[in-house]
Amino acid sequence: MRNNNVYQCLANVKVNADQEEAIIHKDGPAMVLAGPGSGKTFVIVERLRHLIEEISRSEERRVGKECR
Repeated sequence: MRNNNVYQCLANVKVNADQEEAIIHKDGPAMVLAGPGSGKTFVIVERLRHLIEEISRSEERRVGKECR
């Protein structure tokens, strides 16, 4: 389920499968439980960035269809 486009601006950052799953999770809220130094804050910030980008893209597609 790798989506490398999600990480274009973070080419040097490696995420594991669980982190990626939390970042790209779409349906409902996501709970991030992990130990200290495991990247919880990073995952939450990246999830927000991903959601904002997805909303922007879907809004652009919706507006584009209305203008035709």
